[in-house]
Amino acid sequence: MIYLGYGSLNESQAWSDSRWQRDVTGERYYQTRQSFFFKVSYRHQF
Repeated sequence: MIYLGYGSLNESQAWSDSRWQRDVTGERYYQTRQSFFFKVSYRHQF
């Protein structure tokens, strides 16, 4: 199968010590990246 799509990456971030901290357990998620993606997968059965 071949997949082609467009998506975004949402990460949990918080402002601390004058910079953004990633992977912080919080209630809000922020969109950090957007891009096209291409994925190829296969399933081989014996």
